[in-house]
Amino acid sequence: MQATKYKSREDVGREFTSLADLPVSELKQRWRSLYRSEPPHRVSRELLTRAVAYKIQERTFGGLKPATRKLLLRLGDDAREGRPLKLAAAPSVSPGTVLMRDWQGTTHEVKVVLQQNSAATVEGGKRSICRKRT
Repeated sequence: MQATKYKSREDVGREFTSLADLPVSELKQRWRSLYRSEPPHRVSRELLTRAVAYKIQERTFGGLKPATRKLLLRLGDDAREGRPLKLAAAPSVSPGTVLMRDWQGTTHEVKVVLQQNSAATVEGGKRSICRKRT
């Protein structure tokens, strides 16, 4: 079975929806095609469906960044060995910092401001994240 190429988010969405109607035997066949291995012997239908959906999404839109993959592998090793799980602190941002991200053709901007409360505000169509003064 050849892996299908999806052209749009809508194609992927339709494929995800169709997975719910497939018999387990067909889901296992999709697993074999996508993962090039046999599915676990006693895998639940839900996990099988999620794994197939994830692999379709990964092939269409890209997988995890190498740094994320490395972090997950390290956390898995630490958990298996009974070591405490440690994550690096999130980078701090200073008031006045503007965070920008393009998503689906739209640029989103967030400006970090310092106020007496920790509520988020929207000014001029832009969201401001307010940090509580400490």
